[in-house]
Order: sequence, then C-alpha cells, then structure tokens
Amino acid sequence: MIIGHSFGGKVVLALNELMPVKQVWVWGTEPGLKKPGHTGEVLKKVKHVPMPQPTRKTLQEGVRHNN
Repeated sequence: MIIGHSFGGKVVLALNELMPVKQVWVWGTEPGLKKPGHTGEVLKKVKHVPMPQPTRKTLQEGVRHNN
C-alpha cells in the first residue's frame, strides 16, 4: 500500500504506474481552516472502518458515522 497527500498523491499515482501495488490511497484536504489534530482524528476513524469498502462513498459514510 502507498499513501499520498496533496501533491504527494500525484507522486503516488505516478509511482503506481511504474510499480503497481495492491492499494493506492490519495488523501486530499477540505477547503478552509481545520483545528490542529484534524487529520489524526480522521485517520483514527478510518482505522475502525472494515476494509475493503466497495466504493469511496461507502468509505466516506463509514468514516462519518464512526464516532
């Protein structure tokens, strides 16, 4: 698995073309200011969502409902 954020997401996609892996995650950010620790909170929620998820939408719903 390889994970990239923002421009790193573009790097991850390019790397996957050269060396395909089982999972590729491209992590973006929402517009606006976020409180410190926001990304860490989201990652904790993602860890509790059963994987694999069939679609991006079901993953997003799982993260939203995992409090």
